[in-house]
Amino acid sequence: MNYSEIVIVSDIDWSFVKQRHQQFAEMFAKDGVPVTWLNRLGSRNLRASDIIKYVKSKFFNNRNSKYRSQKAESIKYKKIFLLPFRGWAVDFINNFLLKNQIYVNKNTLIIHYLPQLWIVDAFKDARHIFECVNRFTSDPSINHDNFKKFLDKMDLIITDSRVITADINALGYRSVEIGPGVSNDFFNISEDEVQEKCLFFGHLRQDNDLAVIRELRAYIQVDGVGLDSTGQVDKDLFDYWYGQLPREQLPLLIKKYKYLILPYISDEYQEGIIPAKFYEALATSRIVLVSGLNRALTKDEENSIVRLKGEIKFPMEKSQLMIDSTQKALMNKLWEDRYKCLKEAIKHV
Repeated sequence: MNYSEIVIVSDIDWSFVKQRHQQFAEMFAKDGVPVTWLNRLGSRNLRASDIIKYVKSKFFNNRNSKYRSQKAESIKYKKIFLLPFRGWAVDFINNFLLKNQIYVNKNTLIIHYLPQLWIVDAFKDARHIFECVNRFTSDPSINHDNFKKFLDKMDLIITDSRVITADINALGYRSVEIGPGVSNDFFNISEDEVQEKCLFFGHLRQDNDLAVIRELRAYIQVDGVGLDSTGQVDKDLFDYWYGQLPREQLPLLIKKYKYLILPYISDEYQEGIIPAKFYEALATSRIVLVSGLNRALTKDEENSIVRLKGEIKFPMEKSQLMIDSTQKALMNKLWEDRYKCLKEAIKHV
């Protein structure tokens, strides 16, 4: 091991729905590597909606914690005080504040999830990895000159889909592709209680195709579980909304449903992304209904799903041969295997 500690500069708070970031952090910590987790740092100017969202989460949404990721005792969690605006003067001040709250050296490995150049400049002695799991080349809010400057300073770039890999390569950079993973608890979910109805699970956001959900309800009951950032749940978006449930209860809920829905809009930003719950949904052996994600999936993955287009006919069936083939392929995508690939990639950083 050629690093003494890891600092993860995340684009989400630890308490958010458990994702790639938390999976790798926990595995590093389990291997005895000191891990410091920096909750999301400001990447743009503060807006009134951000203040409202903070107040709501602080005082009115405590129930959300049931669905969110629980802290691991072996990881240090840091909430850094920074000025919540962008600009060269503010970045200079934040650079000073950051260095006086986080201490690194040449053996520190920093893993970034957002292209924040000022953070790299604050920690020039450390080594830097960029986990590029969003299509920043198609994000209109990103300054592309600064993005390239950020990439220039990375010791390693990791991508999680073939589309994002192609984007990074087109800019003249090499990357290592390590796709999303899946946990064992999504495999072998019983079908004894399965019913002819559909479930949405996870984080409901503006990049979800809400119109598809409403259209599907004309054919079948559609329920939902997870976090809502759209404000549409209370407007009859689902037949039933469970809200937040402890993560370990999710497989118990899924076993009651024959269908799972992953509804995404089709735009340049979303088309290159593979959400981790795509593999989680496939692992359940349920029939997975999908909109969007048109460019990121392989041919075998396309053959494992049902595209939501044109007239939809229920009931649907899935052959046992397809289920067995899909689950066999997914056994090579466990988070433990993804972590081994990550460790191999950073051996020479």
